[in-house]
Amino acid sequence: MRPSILIYFFLLISFLSCTSNFDNSSTESIEGHEERISKEEFQALKEEYLKLFSKKQIEELEILSSVEHFEVNTIDNKTIVFGKNSEKPTVLLFFATWCPSCKGAIPDVDSVFGTHWSDRINILAIGREHEREALEKWAMKNNVKMNIVADPESRIYNQFASKFIPRLYVLDTRGNVLFQDYGWSEYSSKFAELALIAE
Repeated sequence: MRPSILIYFFLLISFLSCTSNFDNSSTESIEGHEERISKEEFQALKEEYLKLFSKKQIEELEILSSVEHFEVNTIDNKTIVFGKNSEKPTVLLFFATWCPSCKGAIPDVDSVFGTHWSDRINILAIGREHEREALEKWAMKNNVKMNIVADPESRIYNQFASKFIPRLYVLDTRGNVLFQDYGWSEYSSKFAELALIAE
């Protein structure tokens, strides 16, 4: 069971409203507000968030500090580089078309990051255990605009985790993992956005 969404939301709002160094003048958020958070403030918030997890949930999260260099081909024949030595930060989502939580994650990530961040970051959804042809049909049917990669044998996924989807990662251009989560709530993408703003 995931930590209580109400506790998480309260923690997030409290932190942002009480931070003494909070500067409302520099980076436009997805919701149209001006928000700025330092790396230190985000790290403190992330640590508080992880305190809400049980020991078992922390193990299931399979925390990564960095990832190697990846070069992948999307279902529409684009080549995207992420991880170490990439040109842009990356929001990476592992999903499956049959997964109930993923059905909320895909449109959320697609709308939040696809509209306001697409020229500054890589936005990538990796279909675990899915063939390219099936993902092409699914993406067209569901009007998914973000970049999608087929991972039929879970070769990419297995370098990040051993189980559970959806999984969300925010990576910088050096391959550092700025934020990661599994499962999905309406606040997952907000936390991912704060990771990018703090970067």
